[in-house]
Amino acid sequence: MGKTSSPTRWGASVYLQLIDPQAFAGHDAFIEQTGFFADACRNNPAIDPDRPVRLPGDQAQRSIERCRIEGVPVSAITRRTLRDWADKLGVDASVLN
Repeated sequence: MGKTSSPTRWGASVYLQLIDPQAFAGHDAFIEQTGFFADACRNNPAIDPDRPVRLPGDQAQRSIERCRIEGVPVSAITRRTLRDWADKLGVDASVLN
């Protein structure tokens, strides 16, 4: 009998390709062409207007910007643990309030 896969095993594949723009048309041409492509994708009408077209990194960039404005969300248990360590080490933990 064949072995069944474990339900806890991560099964995704990853493909990574690295390209040196200088080996082709150069950095400026790379930025121009990839910028054009990104703009064309983002400006394309989405099938579902509530879910606009996005590219890799778009969500991360929005999250980074939100954290810059609103701060980094920290769970209650993490804040409690950090406060405990701050007390032990004599560090001001008022930023966690």
